Amino acid sequence: MLELGHFVPAIHYNVALAACVRLKSTIRDFFMAHGHTALLSPTLPATTMPMDAVSAAGPDAKNPLTSAINFTWPANVFRLPALTIPCGFSGEGLPIGVQLLGRPFAEATLYRLARAYERNHDCASRPPLAAPAAASVPGNSGEYPAH
Repeated sequence: MLELGHFVPAIHYNVALAACVRLKSTIRDFFMAHGHTALLSPTLPATTMPMDAVSAAGPDAKNPLTSAINFTWPANVFRLPALTIPCGFSGEGLPIGVQLLGRPFAEATLYRLARAYERNHDCASRPPLAAPAAASVPGNSGEYPAH
């Protein structure tokens, strides 16, 4: 992947950097102008998948985790603090998360928001249900993952 950087002309790289600086400034201004503390968004475009499906290519020959960057790239590109907290479980018992994006340098605020959410919801304290394979482990009722 790093080798692809050789094919990006320096002028294109500099234009992209300048655009990131302008967009970061716009995001900062948005937070300040509207008095927002954080933005809430999905962490992934779908529920979490079992670990054995993570490395399997989908019908379009793409790694399923590639789609995760659709929701998480703003934090990385614009250098915003972000964290994910559990907000529920799918019908299969897999965890679902939401992402909090904060103002620049407002990590402590995100921690406080996440803690307040976790105190009022049991998602963070409840382990996900086991995948079907874990239920076949002797002594495991299938309610919790085998260790």
